[in-house]
Amino acid sequence: PISAWMFGEWKEFAQSTLLSPHAVTRDLYRPAEIDKLFRTEENHRRRSARLLWSLLVFEIWFAHTKTQAQSSQHARAGRFSIPVNG
Repeated sequence: PISAWMFGEWKEFAQSTLLSPHAVTRDLYRPAEIDKLFRTEENHRRRSARLLWSLLVFEIWFAHTKTQAQSSQHARAGRFSIPVNG
């Protein structure tokens, strides 16, 4: 089913997520190579779909983790701040 998803109903979402200039994993891979995976011929799509699925899940997980870490840092910084009276 991954191949059907990655080259069917989820293709647009996966492409826009992985090839976005704002993708948090963008510096870890070459966007041109990701684009090639989306243009894979029918008989090689099963392998490409697995790679794309792994990259998509990693991107979503990493973006979520990064956001959570940033929120946590801001919360900790605010909790221990000492007000300064002028």
